Amino acid sequence: MPILSFFAHLLITAALLLLVARLVKGVKVEGWGPAFIGALVLGLANAIVKPVMVVLTLPLTILTLGLFLLVINALMLRLVSALVPGIKVQGCGTALWGALVLSLLNLAVEAVIGGGWSGGRGGGGAAGAPAAGRRQRPGARRAAAGALKERAPWACAGASGPEPAPLVHHPRGTPPLPQTIDPRLLLQLPADRRAHLFAQLNGLVTPQRLQRMDAVLAARTAHITVVFEDVYHPHNASAVLRTCECLGLQDVHVVEDEKSFRPARRIARGSARWLTMHRWAGGDAGADVGECLRSLREQGYSILATSPAEDAVPLDEVSLEKPLAVCFGTEETGLSPAAFAAADVRVTIPTPGFTRSLNVSVTAALVLYHLAGRLRAGEAAGWQLPAARCDDLRLMWLADESRSSRGLAREALREAGLLPPQTPFFRDRPR
Repeated sequence: MPILSFFAHLLITAALLLLVARLVKGVKVEGWGPAFIGALVLGLANAIVKPVMVVLTLPLTILTLGLFLLVINALMLRLVSALVPGIKVQGCGTALWGALVLSLLNLAVEAVIGGGWSGGRGGGGAAGAPAAGRRQRPGARRAAAGALKERAPWACAGASGPEPAPLVHHPRGTPPLPQTIDPRLLLQLPADRRAHLFAQLNGLVTPQRLQRMDAVLAARTAHITVVFEDVYHPHNASAVLRTCECLGLQDVHVVEDEKSFRPARRIARGSARWLTMHRWAGGDAGADVGECLRSLREQGYSILATSPAEDAVPLDEVSLEKPLAVCFGTEETGLSPAAFAAADVRVTIPTPGFTRSLNVSVTAALVLYHLAGRLRAGEAAGWQLPAARCDDLRLMWLADESRSSRGLAREALREAGLLPPQTPFFRDRPR
């Protein structure tokens, strides 16, 4: 329990103060009573006073390679001796030695007890509070992550919790009932409710944030889209998601024949939050990629596949007059025969080294950067998103900016009859 843990840490810190008094000449602690009070004051000092001093003396700490922190710890010990009757620290030199011994004792206790000890290295932390920057054991990290997930169901995808699961296409059957509601339901709101919600959400963000969204939307494009086919390693695909978001490519299609894909939060860095992801799942191997590419071709896209084959052309020769769907396959086998058969053009990246192939995330970064650069250089007209789609994205981005904005969006959907009661949404479904 937290209270028992607090008193346990307080007891250990008091015992360490008594031990410091025995080991360092000039430090006196007159019994357990002053030791307990000193441990409490030391914890408060490290929680309130020490951070301020660390910030103010940061240049000295950098110049001394961190050694000046010992001086700060010594000052904390002197502060305790000045405030607590029964604790005496004679002189600055004694305070330095006492702070150093207390730091070493804290390290020893931490080594014995484990990552959960937060007694305060180098002068003691606030009793019962975890020390900043301290590494935790894997089990402790998992427990803390689980507790955070329970406390914060609206946790940001880029900050904690899993990345949101993309929208699933079920071309050969009725999709299962969703456990969460896609925020694209906001686009089904009546025009008057939608305008009212947009005005409310605008009032919750700063003008600078709105300007940033407008600048990002002005550089967004659907002229180039990305298709993943059955990616085995989520880290590589997550890196490609991050590349797409950085380059302003709005749409990503994920085809799952055998392997399901979920973005790796530490790699994607929240990029899936800003992308429109489409997942094509279910069916026999190779069938879904065919349906995905047929759908894109019906929307006017040319299909581009990367290939080391001799008939592949350099990137410079790829035409950007029509929208492009760039396909990437698995790390082991590349694109499926069905994807190659559907490709309108095959491109290659020359590799003069012994290794003939690049990692899929590196390949995607090179191809997409090259094509996006040519696009913005003026090789294609009308590559920006239509104004109507920019308005749709702006609404969904604003609705997912904060807990308050999500509450307003939830209420608007409920009033319109689009959202049943007590149904979580947003972070679990991307745009």
